[in-house]
Amino acid sequence: MDKQEFYDLINTADEPKIGHRTVNWEKGNKQGKRVNGMITGGMSTNLKGNKKYVFVIIDVSDYETICKDLKGRNNSELYRYQLARNAGFNHKIAMIYTIKGDEAYEIINNLQLI
Repeated sequence: MDKQEFYDLINTADEPKIGHRTVNWEKGNKQGKRVNGMITGGMSTNLKGNKKYVFVIIDVSDYETICKDLKGRNNSELYRYQLARNAGFNHKIAMIYTIKGDEAYEIINNLQLI
């Protein structure tokens, strides 16, 4: 497989699914309560109001390995990972593409993974 074929496969793969979840953290800074002579729960710096969390939905066939390798990755890296997996590449090749992006083909070719 040459470089052009590699990137054509990735560019024509199905788009990864993007999910989101909105959490209502309610109104903050309520008055504290007196419990056994102590005041608890007042003047909080917790999250307030609605917060939207955006994430990439990943197919986790080998859950433990994938979670360990993808821990701490940002959304654009997760997007690249799932794009490579949708193109039919295995976990190792997808991880190289996730980390190196457009420089991935040279590394994959040198390691003779494809």
